[in-house]
Amino acid sequence: MSIYQTQKSTKPKPEDVARVFLDSEKASAFLRLVEYLRVNKIGIPWVSGNSWGLNVKGKRIGFIKIADGNWLFRQQLRHMNFYKDMNDNDMMAFVNSYIRAKTCASGYCNENPDVPKTDFHAPDICTCWPLRIYNPCDNALEQTQRLVTHCKDIIITGI
Repeated sequence: MSIYQTQKSTKPKPEDVARVFLDSEKASAFLRLVEYLRVNKIGIPWVSGNSWGLNVKGKRIGFIKIADGNWLFRQQLRHMNFYKDMNDNDMMAFVNSYIRAKTCASGYCNENPDVPKTDFHAPDICTCWPLRIYNPCDNALEQTQRLVTHCKDIIITGI
């Protein structure tokens, strides 16, 4: 039985698998984000192999995933609406610095840290997972937490 088949039946928490798939530095940053999510009452249900959804009031705001020795915070194209009217220029610049270009081949999203970056408004934006922040630590981790809070606030206030 593969690890993913086992996970399907056990639906592990991210804390339960981080140290198995990540080195100590990456696991530490990943677990800091998980702790932040829990403290801020953001649900983190298992959705697929080494992938968890981030939910607020039953609405999905993004995902965290562990893959190939890396971890990432990612959002689907529909989640980009969270940033449509954002007035925080620093945060918008941060979002822009992690938008990925479309590199899908044969219906399969080329998901790795080396996928080229593009601009939020570029015509070649990835339509699968346009926002992907790989292995954030220090400032990038803090900014990622701010993004999560921004998305949560939009859902809670209904803006």
